[in-house]
Amino acid sequence: MSYDDRESRERVFSRIAPIIMDFRETCEKFHAEELRDYVIERCPEIAPDSPGRILRELRLRGKLNYRVINRRQSLYQFLIPEEPKEPERTNMRLSFVTIGLYNFKGIVGELTWKFHDHPGLYFVHGENKKEPRLGGNGVGKSTLFVDAPYWILTGKTVLSQRPGALVENWDNGTGTKGVLHIKLDDDDYIIERGRNPSILTLNGTVIQQAEIDKLLPLSDAALRRTLLLGQRGSLFLDLRPEDKSRLFSETLDLDRWLRASDHASDQVKTLDRSLTLLRSDLAGSKARIRDRQNPMSDVIEGQDRVEHRQGKHHHRREEPLGALLGEQDNQRGAGIAEEHAPRVPHED
Repeated sequence: MSYDDRESRERVFSRIAPIIMDFRETCEKFHAEELRDYVIERCPEIAPDSPGRILRELRLRGKLNYRVINRRQSLYQFLIPEEPKEPERTNMRLSFVTIGLYNFKGIVGELTWKFHDHPGLYFVHGENKKEPRLGGNGVGKSTLFVDAPYWILTGKTVLSQRPGALVENWDNGTGTKGVLHIKLDDDDYIIERGRNPSILTLNGTVIQQAEIDKLLPLSDAALRRTLLLGQRGSLFLDLRPEDKSRLFSETLDLDRWLRASDHASDQVKTLDRSLTLLRSDLAGSKARIRDRQNPMSDVIEGQDRVEHRQGKHHHRREEPLGALLGEQDNQRGAGIAEEHAPRVPHED
């Protein structure tokens, strides 16, 4: 197809497509003739087969969808468009940068902690100055490294799905707040959660918890068993085999092969539908070309038959005349020869 042909088809598409989209809003089931009349009434200069061709093109481009109810009656039905799917969470690197707390549990006032830049195994210890007999216990290690990040990300703690006032400081009732700075690959996100007053923001914008859930590459269950391992919580080895397999698939993003297979299958189906439509258009074009060529062939064949009949009739008319003229010439020649022949005297 030349550039001019493509430009012409696209110009026709831009004129007819909006009319067909309007027609879809007026009915669910329709006959092909109803669609053609609706379009031609609003755009009378188009070819009669253009509405059907543009309808197929709209389905090919994903603008609408329909199914055939009765092919003999040319009865169709528009299908309700599917809701757009949420984008799949892909495997990405999640890291904590800093955390800031204010009156969270046993932490009085403000506390800021910067996490190490590089992954590894780090030993964290503390000194309990209030109760020296406890050694390093009760100094807030689990609060700082497990409960606080988990609460900021989900609004829950390891031991409570709805902690409420349990996250507030026991001696200071002036409100609780936590700010967590995380990185997803190379993108920075700052999440702030507060209680009294209640607040949840992402990069300074007030949001709902669902936005955080979409942002994180791990589910709540995977988060508690891979990144934030709390005390007295069920760990990976405590899970059933099918739960372990599911956790492996999520954290290692093993399902991406299934998604890739589904995506390839969808593409094949789309290409098959496109190929079917193109073959149908090609067959229709060839049929129209044959219909236009046949009348000319009939005219040429008719002319040949007429000329052939005229030629045979003309030959039949000339043949007796030619034979007659030839016979007269022969007779005339014989008479001349006899007249000039020498005479032989007769003997008595």
